Amino acid sequence: VGLGLLGEFLHELQEKEVQMIPQNDDQASYTTKTKKEDTRITWKDSALSIDRKVRAYSPRPRAFFDFRGKKIFVETGELLSVEGNSEEPRIESLDREEGSINLLVAPGRYALKQVTPEGKKSMRAYDFIQGYRLNVGESFQ
Repeated sequence: VGLGLLGEFLHELQEKEVQMIPQNDDQASYTTKTKKEDTRITWKDSALSIDRKVRAYSPRPRAFFDFRGKKIFVETGELLSVEGNSEEPRIESLDREEGSINLLVAPGRYALKQVTPEGKKSMRAYDFIQGYRLNVGESFQ
């Protein structure tokens, strides 16, 4: 999708079909430098917040969460729903075919798809969780 749009834009730019609009400096905003703590995922956050954090910090510096004393970097995930609520973040389901872990968080549902445990290679989230022998319904903290 992105590559097709880029090609279309470049063609329109070459043909001078693109109207350039200068930025309004009065409406411009600045941000502070991203700190490592900004990229941390807490499972008390909403699924929407988690999804935005994963997408914003991909591919670098990468969003991460702590799991049993180690950092787990989230490479890809998917927002499943903004509805639903869980007192304690837990595994809702495991999808072996997709390779994902579907989590019930507060509020919403989020699927971890690809993760990189600290000091290891990237792997499917399903393969990661199999190494820890966690099951559906268990807490994910």
